[in-house]
Amino acid sequence: MYKNKKIKKFLLRLLNVLILCSVIFSCVNIMSSCGTKEGNPAMTLAYGKNTTVFSSNIYSYYLSYTKTMMLANIYMSIGYGAEDIPGMGDWPDYWANEYMEGVTYGDIAKMQAEDTAKQLLAIAAYCKEHDLALSKEQISDIDNAIKDVIKSDKYKNSKSAFNSVLIRFNIDDGIYKEIKKYESLSGVFGKDLFDQANGKRKITEDMIDSVYQQMCARVKHILILYSPGTRDAENNPEEYSEEELAERKARVEDLYDRIIAGENFDDLLSESEDPGSLAYPDGYTISEETSFVPEFIDAAFDMKIGDVRKVESSYGMHIMKKYALLPSDQVVDFIDAGDTWRNVVNKQLQTYIMNEELKPYIEKIEMHKDETDLFDIATSSVMFDCLELW
Repeated sequence: MYKNKKIKKFLLRLLNVLILCSVIFSCVNIMSSCGTKEGNPAMTLAYGKNTTVFSSNIYSYYLSYTKTMMLANIYMSIGYGAEDIPGMGDWPDYWANEYMEGVTYGDIAKMQAEDTAKQLLAIAAYCKEHDLALSKEQISDIDNAIKDVIKSDKYKNSKSAFNSVLIRFNIDDGIYKEIKKYESLSGVFGKDLFDQANGKRKITEDMIDSVYQQMCARVKHILILYSPGTRDAENNPEEYSEEELAERKARVEDLYDRIIAGENFDDLLSESEDPGSLAYPDGYTISEETSFVPEFIDAAFDMKIGDVRKVESSYGMHIMKKYALLPSDQVVDFIDAGDTWRNVVNKQLQTYIMNEELKPYIEKIEMHKDETDLFDIATSSVMFDCLELW
């Protein structure tokens, strides 16, 4: 049932993930403590009597981080394992390729780094205005976590070895400590909004269920393949003969007629050539963003509960039946790391509410493009070491 998404759709979803992650990996108003010169302001946010600055050092870091995450996902999507990624390098030509007319993948990376920075500044502004700060215990935890990183096999308890990596991001251990502080501060921001006892914004079960009902559909299908999915000795796709293909199409019509005549759909799932038809006896609960073939997605959301339909895709013919949704806490979104749909929807609602709270701050941010434009996406290094800094 899965189909490799086009890079454009893949990156659209990746950008949403990175925007959410930017609330977790956050850093603003940084001062160096180990000799690395603090860069000029990349962004400034003035609110009331306060001004918060995001330095060019940190922008440089997040540009590298964004590129790293984009390339790591792309490398894995073309067959490399996570264990291969630390040894991979940049892909300079990739950044010059067009994402859409007039916009390159390099442009997308820079825009994402800027969007991340804006959210980081906004979180700091929100926390200052609401008198939110880290506890002594949280700061101590950060210190201990950094010590553990330095003690790792990679750095062998050498702060200089640690800084030799950090300087490639235009930061040092002092700036890195501030990054970790604001990572924790973003958690304080989230708790202020969503704490069950004292949070300012409540996400109710009714809200979760309403969004779930609107965004999801549950279907079962019987798939009859129209090509074997194998390759010959010369690596060319193999095809069924005309006679075999005719037999398969006749099989589809027979199954469809039997279902329409009243035969139980579930009793025929063993006829499906999609292993998932039996692996997921309750069917597939999907959203319009689920990475199935578009014909399957379109039909799932066009059909009414109880409808049976034949749908042809690049795989073959799907005989689909739509079912009522199960409770969101009983259904796993197998696309999203096996989390329940209740938790998936809850995260999406939290992201929406956080963005809503941060919007007034983001709108006040002044960009210093003369600084951010100094970082050339085509030549700046991708540092996969940043994946080992946490």
